[in-house]
Amino acid sequence: MGAIAPYLAVDVAHHPRCGGRAARVLDSQPGDGGLVGDERGVAERVAASKDEGGRMKDEAYWLWLFMATAGVGVAVAYDHGQAWAKFGILLGGVFLYYALAALSVRRLDGVMAGGTAVALLIAFYFLFTVDWQTWTADFALLTALGKRVGAALSSLGWPALHPNKAAGLMAMFVPMGTAVLWRNWRQKRWGGAVLSGTAVAVTLFALLLTSSRGAWGALLVSALFVMGCFFWLRAMGRETAVSLHVKLVGIIGGAVSLAIFAWVMWQSLHSMTSSVTRLQLYRQTWQLIADFPFTGSGLATFNGLYSQYIRVIPFFFFNYGHNLYLDVWLTQGPLALLALLVIYGGSVWRALALLREEATAVRFALLGGLLVILLHGLIDDALYGFLGTPLLFAFPGMVAGLSAHHLLVKENRRWTAVRRYALPVLAVMLVVLFASKEVRARWFANLGAVTLAQGQLAGWPPNSWDYDIPAANLEKARQQSLQALDLDAGDVTAQYRLGMMALYEQDFAEAARYLQAAHEARPTHRGIRKMLGYSLAWGGRTAVAADMLRSIPEAAQELANYRSWWRQQGRDDLASRAEQVYGLLVKP
Repeated sequence: MGAIAPYLAVDVAHHPRCGGRAARVLDSQPGDGGLVGDERGVAERVAASKDEGGRMKDEAYWLWLFMATAGVGVAVAYDHGQAWAKFGILLGGVFLYYALAALSVRRLDGVMAGGTAVALLIAFYFLFTVDWQTWTADFALLTALGKRVGAALSSLGWPALHPNKAAGLMAMFVPMGTAVLWRNWRQKRWGGAVLSGTAVAVTLFALLLTSSRGAWGALLVSALFVMGCFFWLRAMGRETAVSLHVKLVGIIGGAVSLAIFAWVMWQSLHSMTSSVTRLQLYRQTWQLIADFPFTGSGLATFNGLYSQYIRVIPFFFFNYGHNLYLDVWLTQGPLALLALLVIYGGSVWRALALLREEATAVRFALLGGLLVILLHGLIDDALYGFLGTPLLFAFPGMVAGLSAHHLLVKENRRWTAVRRYALPVLAVMLVVLFASKEVRARWFANLGAVTLAQGQLAGWPPNSWDYDIPAANLEKARQQSLQALDLDAGDVTAQYRLGMMALYEQDFAEAARYLQAAHEARPTHRGIRKMLGYSLAWGGRTAVAADMLRSIPEAAQELANYRSWWRQQGRDDLASRAEQVYGLLVKP
């Protein structure tokens, strides 16, 4: 109950400078209208997408900027079918945002109950689909508990939901369930209290069994932050200066929150995800981001890009980057990441402003849910990289629906002034940037990477190295990459793609030349190192190739397979070189 205690609070009076009205941290009177107390009606709030001057709300600009980058993501993706499907899901998430923002305040009771039910369904699905007899948690006690649960439950035989994904989705709805439980308890609706209490208990139990430290930490830190807000509001409500005790509680709570989340981050970054730690995966995702700095790699492209350009394998390895922010940045580019941060940052700011105006259970719950999403996104990606994508903008939508009209009008007026000067400044900055040879080189390298991926990864995964790249894609990608090198001879993205294309065409000397230059610039890039090793091996420099491939765990097995594969291609010379490098790798 420690993670949900901050959502269970007592009544306070509101600070006079916020209007002098009596405000409550949670509803106190049975029959006072549900979760939201005396929230004003939807007509007095900005439920539509325009303010008094007919201008769209600030957040709408960022939502549609996000969707514009998603449109670019469809155009540059190597699989347009999957990209369009992802685009449709994201668009559905935007429509859900508007639907929630336009709801009357009274209907938020139903939304909160619905969120509680969604968490319960996820919990049940997780509990009934995990193979508890083979599942191993991060803690022995939880593993033993899971086996006991498995003995009591019969598996449905449906596809299992990964514990980390289930945990991220459940954690963000826990504050909602707690608020519903609190409302039912205070209004003496005992049937509802039993149902909501059971839902929260089952959700927390399932969340515990996931052994997801990231979700635990995000929920706990969120709860501590909300608790700090509660104590601060209570001190303000007494119309006195904030006492030393409250300040100490805030300082200690903040320190504890930071310590907990630092520990969670450390444990998660160094935990193993398959054969890769999260920290390694984040570094490798950043290396992919560097190849697509302007356009992004395209929607639903992580799996192919990671396997082909980092692991250098023709089959599936990871479906997403296990980090919300890196996943968005890679596939949709930096503008999409900026839009996402502004939307969520603005929602947190509004939620805090709403709490100062009137502190109610629903507002605490929404703030808690937003914080869980933001914190858990640093460690995993339960929303953008998974089936939870339709819910990506759900919490910002609910906050927008509650936001006071006068606050949003002020924001829009300020934003209008900023927009008046920001667009010309941005245009000048772009002109200046593209006057730089390095920036133009990055642009052409980005285009070359997109063109090659669209040809090389069409129909991915092939599950074998016998695939063809259309000649048109090869030639266009080569010209774009050479243009990049003409402007900046040290562009690593262009060097890597040119080396890869030369290796595909079995020009091993040319491949080694480009890949050696790329490796010297990025010595930690796994894909460049592996391709350079094979270029050297097929070029006859077997000893150097063995040294290059020694740090690649799967290289020995691949070379063993290459021995027979090259013979089938009629290249006994290359089969012999594969044998030599293999012998050097397995030699004690």
